[in-house]
Amino acid sequence: MKTEFTPTSLRTYKICPYRFYLAYIIGLKPSPTIEEEPGPKTWGIIIHETLKLLYKEYYPEGYTKSGLQEVKRRLFSIFENQFKKRVPYPMPSNKFDIEIYKQRLSTFLHKEIERFDKGFIPFIEEISTSYEIMLNGIGKITLTGRPDRIDIRKSEYYIIDYKTGTKPDARYYKLEEDFREFELPLYALIFTKGDYKKIGGLIYYYWDKSEFKYKDIYEENYIENFYADILIPTIKEMSHPDIPFKRTDDLRNCRNCEFIDYCARR
Repeated sequence: MKTEFTPTSLRTYKICPYRFYLAYIIGLKPSPTIEEEPGPKTWGIIIHETLKLLYKEYYPEGYTKSGLQEVKRRLFSIFENQFKKRVPYPMPSNKFDIEIYKQRLSTFLHKEIERFDKGFIPFIEEISTSYEIMLNGIGKITLTGRPDRIDIRKSEYYIIDYKTGTKPDARYYKLEEDFREFELPLYALIFTKGDYKKIGGLIYYYWDKSEFKYKDIYEENYIENFYADILIPTIKEMSHPDIPFKRTDDLRNCRNCEFIDYCARR
């Protein structure tokens, strides 16, 4: 059984244990696909890389409204370079897509200025990407992952996850049966090494149609309860020799599954 877990592998298990088995136990690779034009995954990579480079290379301490035009120029330049890097043979329709994403990125900058004015600044120091815990009956478990971004304000840290689509459904980050959004609380665990009092917020950055928004899901004892009620029971279930990696009962989870041809669900 694997002893290293990422937000993606844990999320995969919660969606479909059999998909987890195929991808992470057997190591099966999905069939290659030909992408005629950039889809949501490619655009997501482009946006993530663009925002990472914006702060890493130009604005490690944020920016103000007075410098907005220069920030926008640099942001668009990075964005266009990232697009060219990942889409070497663009189609005419991509010009329209590029302009749409530029409009969304513009709303992002305005919201960021509001946050920087309130005292938030990007945390750019080197951060840990793994955290080891000991579980009775299982042994040493390693949690790994790197957040999209961390902000700091008044000695508190805010873990940020960029969502290039809509924000996750609330039922997937509430600490209940349908939980599957491991990124934010798991990143908080890894970053703080269990010192949860350092965390001031767990934030999704997302676009709602053409408007940029953010959603802070943090509440008192959220990380502690996630650890005790979600993370540990999930890992113990995954590691139990008598619990099979069964197929999901929710056929909606089979939509767009990369392994649908391996489980007779097509």
